[in-house]
Amino acid sequence: MANTAGPQSRPGEFDTGIDWFFSIMVLLLLAIAIVVFIPAVCAWLLLTVLRRFLAMRDWAIVALAGCVGFGLHPKENAYAYGYWLASFADFGPGEPGDVPVTVLLSFAAVLAGGVGMIVGNAKGSLIVGLASFLRKKKKFFDVFDGAWFRRQELVDRDLMPRPKRREMLKRRVSTRVTPADIPAVRGPYATEKSRRTPLKSKSLPLGLGARDRPVMLSVQEMGMHGAVVGSTGSGKTVTLMWLIGAAVDMGFDVTVLDMKEDTEPGGLRDFMRAYAQMHQLPLQEVALADEHPAFWFNALAGMSADEAFDTIMTMVEFDDAYWQALNRKVLQQVVQMCYEANEIAPDVFALPTMLDIGKIMEQGEDMKGAVKERVLAIDRMRGTGYCTQRYTNVLRPSRDEANSAASFGTKLTGLYDSGAGRRILVPDGHRQMIDVRREGLTYIGLNSLGQPDMAKILSSASLQRLSVYAAQRIQGRAPKDRPRLIVVDEANYIDRDIAMNMLSRVRSALFNMVLCTQGPTDWIDKDGDDWSRLAQNINWLIAMSQSSPESAEKCADFLGMRDNNTFSERVGQGGHAEHFQAKEEEEYIVDPKQLRDLGTGEAYLRVNKPASRVEYVIVPMRTQELDSYEPGPFGPLVAASAGPQDQQTWRSA
Repeated sequence: MANTAGPQSRPGEFDTGIDWFFSIMVLLLLAIAIVVFIPAVCAWLLLTVLRRFLAMRDWAIVALAGCVGFGLHPKENAYAYGYWLASFADFGPGEPGDVPVTVLLSFAAVLAGGVGMIVGNAKGSLIVGLASFLRKKKKFFDVFDGAWFRRQELVDRDLMPRPKRREMLKRRVSTRVTPADIPAVRGPYATEKSRRTPLKSKSLPLGLGARDRPVMLSVQEMGMHGAVVGSTGSGKTVTLMWLIGAAVDMGFDVTVLDMKEDTEPGGLRDFMRAYAQMHQLPLQEVALADEHPAFWFNALAGMSADEAFDTIMTMVEFDDAYWQALNRKVLQQVVQMCYEANEIAPDVFALPTMLDIGKIMEQGEDMKGAVKERVLAIDRMRGTGYCTQRYTNVLRPSRDEANSAASFGTKLTGLYDSGAGRRILVPDGHRQMIDVRREGLTYIGLNSLGQPDMAKILSSASLQRLSVYAAQRIQGRAPKDRPRLIVVDEANYIDRDIAMNMLSRVRSALFNMVLCTQGPTDWIDKDGDDWSRLAQNINWLIAMSQSSPESAEKCADFLGMRDNNTFSERVGQGGHAEHFQAKEEEEYIVDPKQLRDLGTGEAYLRVNKPASRVEYVIVPMRTQELDSYEPGPFGPLVAASAGPQDQQTWRSA
């Protein structure tokens, strides 16, 4: 019989080795668990208690404190913790009652800090709260010893609110400042009180200020002209919409010269169409990009002969003074002849357009043939030989005069060769002529990027036409019963000499101008610093966000300087301030960096007269017209249907 014990002995020995290894691992894991378990429990308690008060960044400080606490005496702390754990098995010199508190707290802080950095709150901090409390405590005690009052008296604070307050103001601006606050004479918010109040006594709410109160801009202040500057995305268009809407509400006629031709949905033209549609006001509009415009533009409409001559001379640049002098002689006589022929026979000879004058002058030596019928009509009335003596430079030009006139005439007729020129400048029986004197809203869109030459010429003609109209109102040749707001967007593309001339002269005609551009540096080029000229001719500035440091500094210069104090104090042994010192220094009212940090819709308003002031303001969005706007041909049809009856209704508003 086989011995069964023999073959089973070796496997038994192998199993005993596995059991031994397994036992060792279990004991080791148990020891580690015992070592870690107690600190883990302490860490859990610490995390539970402090989690509501500490943010993620604060838990990093807790973990670092635990490492420092253990690392100050690492050898002693390790022995103390080991002896304490061994004492529970009656081994070693330790006693269960000798708890190593420092070691446990250090381990707990490390574990709790690590977990807290993962699952802790992103916001809220006991440390930050404590620091805030200490600052408030210091301010509280400063009140009693006078330090706080002296600091408030001597040191001017920044105009820009703190970030949290700025966000709060942005949320509240749409409810705190509304179109209902505008002293309107038309529209749903018009009141009898507003109609009885003289226009010069009115003020419009520009936006919400730092103190949660509306910032007002009076009609008197606005009437001395102003500017709006801001980089792309700063909110210039929204600001212009608010100003335009408020002005029309208060009874202004508005002319917008848009040098970037903002005809996209929600742009300036859409806003004016929406306003005209909602409030049933006449609107006339033209834009270079329109394929089928409802209006055409006559730069000489309503002008006298001298005014027409000056207008044409501003539209063409000359490189040589000699040729300019020759052109002045010939052009003046051509214009005078055309106007005199119209005066004598208005049924035969219409008032000339630039195209008519250009066609005559481009004949050069043959100008006599081009004006033959006019000469006969004038001589028939004035006497034979009258035109020969009066218009010698046209009928008998020298060679230089003929060549110069032909070149000048070609420049004028060249305006009509482009597609935009034929659409905008040539009349036909289906379109009305834009009249800048007309009551209501006028929009002229000129693409200064795609068609810079045409845009500059037509903008010069438009401004010159408005300038002539202003002169007629001042001289009593046109009624001066209604104020007019003239808004020029991307104004750095217009003829600056015409703009400066208008800024200095049209105020007495009840014309208010608002020039809008991206920044002051747009007005500084190789030809000179036109920003300084502009700054001398405007009374107020709305400075919005500036991306360029140079533009921000120029805006800060306009906003002004102030004498401010730097405040210092010496604290005595009792913890109270014993000595105060204030040093006066000149500084910007608004630092250039603050201008670069402005958000969309935020701005600083500077008013020079009658009382100088600088205020932080958030401009609201005017949305009710655009929200109810239905795109279509409504805008042009309103203007097309505006006859004498409509204008009479407009006057009575």
